[in-house]
Amino acid sequence: MEVLMAAVVISMGFVGATWAMSATARTQAMYSERSYVALALAKELYELAETLPKQPGGAPGATSAAGVLALDSLAGGSFSPPLKANGSTHAEMSSWRQQCSLAVYDLSDLSTPTEDSPLDALPADGSKLYRLEVIVSEGGQPIETAHWWITP
Repeated sequence: MEVLMAAVVISMGFVGATWAMSATARTQAMYSERSYVALALAKELYELAETLPKQPGGAPGATSAAGVLALDSLAGGSFSPPLKANGSTHAEMSSWRQQCSLAVYDLSDLSTPTEDSPLDALPADGSKLYRLEVIVSEGGQPIETAHWWITP
């Protein structure tokens, strides 16, 4: 009888451990998938930024595709549903948001932003770069942050 009880206890422990490991794997897969989606959404915005005119011409803080006229439109921009690289929206992703910031860096110091405003024209001599930061969130929770350098 004791052997049977020991076998039951060991079996229940094994089943519990297997269930816990399975739940952990499912949770990790869910977060990995969300992270992948968030990075893909950030990259879409970078690809859009690369196609935009670099000379100021938009209004900063755009909140829709129609407001994105030039790179400076992305400074302080926030898009929900998120924008695609072609300027259309991911209408089915209304709980997701892309939050943008744009800063200017001197090529000699890529760790500290300059005092230059990203809303002003930058010299095309290669001495300065824009740094685009995109924070992607779902349901108000930040998922991923990505950064890219953009030449004026």
